[in-house]
Amino acid sequence: MADVGRVVGVFGLKGHVKITPLTDYPERFEPGESLWLEGKDVEIIDSHWSKSQVRVLFRGVGSMEQAQALIGKILKIPLDERPELEEDEFYFNELVGLDVIDQDGNPVGKVTDIQMAPAHDLLIVGDVVVPCVREFILDVDLDKGLVQVKLIPGMRPGEDE
Repeated sequence: MADVGRVVGVFGLKGHVKITPLTDYPERFEPGESLWLEGKDVEIIDSHWSKSQVRVLFRGVGSMEQAQALIGKILKIPLDERPELEEDEFYFNELVGLDVIDQDGNPVGKVTDIQMAPAHDLLIVGDVVVPCVREFILDVDLDKGLVQVKLIPGMRPGEDE
């Protein structure tokens, strides 16, 4: 299963929840779509966007109390429902755990997380944060389990710019 959203709050009295998307495909949250929540298939019957969050009403959730019980839960889809990616595109879960080296071949660490940010996603390698843009991500080799990044002064903790 692949994560596509996290329930972060309640919206209104009728059971809508606030979701932070963990996907680049906002159509996942349109009415009529189904997601997996705690091993159960749930259908979206209403949704609307507010800035970077989507407000969703699931079939069977009709009160604020029922919605509150969902806070913190992760919404998922089966892996075979993920869209095909372009060359040089990767799913987050494919990158987490990969070894990272710098442009000179020196070890940096392992990818521990990828965070979504307004301008671009961020590759988290321990205390090092690398923007997920071509300028800094030089190569990703899934077969070798390796990511090569370009580090500039100031990217490592304790370094001056």
